[in-house]
Amino acid sequence: MLSRHGSRYPTIGINVQTFGQKVANLTGKFKARGALSFLNDWKYQLGAEILVPRGRQELFESGVLHYYQYAQLYNPNSKIIARTTTKDRMLKVSASSCSDPSPKAT
Repeated sequence: MLSRHGSRYPTIGINVQTFGQKVANLTGKFKARGALSFLNDWKYQLGAEILVPRGRQELFESGVLHYYQYAQLYNPNSKIIARTTTKDRMLKVSASSCSDPSPKAT
């Protein structure tokens, strides 16, 4: 199974972050009115490139779906190999995707 990351904060240097920096640089030089008046106090507060809680949930749900679709292919006597990079969000993707979604006996 190949999977991309779940929902995350924007990549550093993309348009939304650049826009936030431009708005911050205009504080005191610019006065927005009407529907855009929120820009007078607005601050860019998103993180950068990290998985958000919803993204972890998406990946867990994807793992549950794949469990139900492909569980019959799993051999408990073999190892599962999960490959990823060392970026924080990628490690969390692997951890969320590999969480055990199977029902537990009580």
